[in-house]
Amino acid sequence: MTIELITKYLIALLSGEVMKKLSFLLGVSIVLASCGQVPSAPVSAYSPDRLKISSFVTEFEARVQLDIQRLGLSSAVTSQIVSAPKSYLNVLKVTSSTARAYFKTTYPQSTPCSIEWGDGSISTVTTPTPSSLSNQTQNHEYVNSGTYAIRLICGNDIKTVNFTAVVSDSGIDFEDVGAGIGVGNAAFVGSPYIYKGFALGAPTLVLDNSIYLPQGRTGIYFSGGGTIGKVDGSTFNLKSMTVASDGSPVTLTAIDNSDQVIGQITFSNTYNQGYATLALNWRGVKRVTSSSPQWWMDDLTLVQ
Repeated sequence: MTIELITKYLIALLSGEVMKKLSFLLGVSIVLASCGQVPSAPVSAYSPDRLKISSFVTEFEARVQLDIQRLGLSSAVTSQIVSAPKSYLNVLKVTSSTARAYFKTTYPQSTPCSIEWGDGSISTVTTPTPSSLSNQTQNHEYVNSGTYAIRLICGNDIKTVNFTAVVSDSGIDFEDVGAGIGVGNAAFVGSPYIYKGFALGAPTLVLDNSIYLPQGRTGIYFSGGGTIGKVDGSTFNLKSMTVASDGSPVTLTAIDNSDQVIGQITFSNTYNQGYATLALNWRGVKRVTSSSPQWWMDDLTLVQ
């Protein structure tokens, strides 16, 4: 940390004007919506302690095949079905946040079909379903909890199944290290700083519980750039991050296992104007890097 920044900390901590500013800062259920389509029984999310989990998939897929047969969409598709195309959709809850769509269509290539997952994601499907397949499947993982309308769309023919996703979050907020440095103080730490399985790196790192953070909060200060990654090198899913800068733009970049950029965001809010929570929803992150200006991070929210 530069002499100027150390001086800034000391002056700020002793300044009555800053204390005034500090005082101011105090102040699935499965629903099959196709005409004549017979719904399968709801299937709950798998529990990790359940035995013979594969049997649940087998039972669900057997019900899917019964539905397809009732609609005349089995492997021996009738000429009537071909002349008047049909589609089928059903959804299995693989985990609390992952949906698996089972679908089949006899629409020709001239009528493209797609799956809308309800969260803005869209997947294309092979039209018509190849004769070698009894049905097609696609998986989709949600990053936010909520109920989503999954739709198979073939022209004006739309099949809908509602899917409720429950996404578990976990946070890293540095509050347990606050007592160690004391309220209103800051402590230099070595780089990388290891905390709850994460390695945080920068030319200068400071654990901060001073005027630069809301009262009673502890965060970490990065100077000269920074990196965030798991100690064991594994990937993680980053939902959000609470940050502030000194007013200079700071760019965060998410990198995956293949060293490809999968997300980027720039912020320039200053610490004395309040912290900002960045909605990131980055998945499969190997590391996050930051540009060189100084910035503060209050907490991370991870998605399982």
